[in-house]
Amino acid sequence: MTDPFALFDAWYAEARAGEINDPNSVYVNLGNKFSRKVVTWDRGYIEYRPQAARWLDLTAGKFPQTWVRSSMVFDVDFYPQGLTEKFSFDLPHGSPLTNVGMQGFQLILGEQSGDRRTTLTGEQFTGRFKVGSHLSTLIAATAVDIERPDPLLRSLLDGAD
Repeated sequence: MTDPFALFDAWYAEARAGEINDPNSVYVNLGNKFSRKVVTWDRGYIEYRPQAARWLDLTAGKFPQTWVRSSMVFDVDFYPQGLTEKFSFDLPHGSPLTNVGMQGFQLILGEQSGDRRTTLTGEQFTGRFKVGSHLSTLIAATAVDIERPDPLLRSLLDGAD
């Protein structure tokens, strides 16, 4: 299987543009004849997945969410920016527990002048269980910590965001 974004054996990169007036779209409207087009970065990141250590996955930039989540916690079109480190280990066959994983993430949610940025750090632990040949489930436990949430909350309350 070939990855179109593969740079080398273990490095991957992706960059996408989006519409400035629609944060949910990864498409750019090219209408309106010959007027200027404003394009924003939707995502741009690099990922390191070494072939010799398939249990390791490191990502940096503005990337799709790499952790297990639901739309109740994070919006599905939310592309965080920061770092994420993922460790996933397959276990020997015969046990109902087939994989264990742990992941850490450090995200920048809102930048303010003078080192007053809102950050989110978290970790997640996962376990994949297989019962029989047709049933499997994934259990995840996540803990997050938001540092300096007041600038973000203030912008939500005053309608600036």
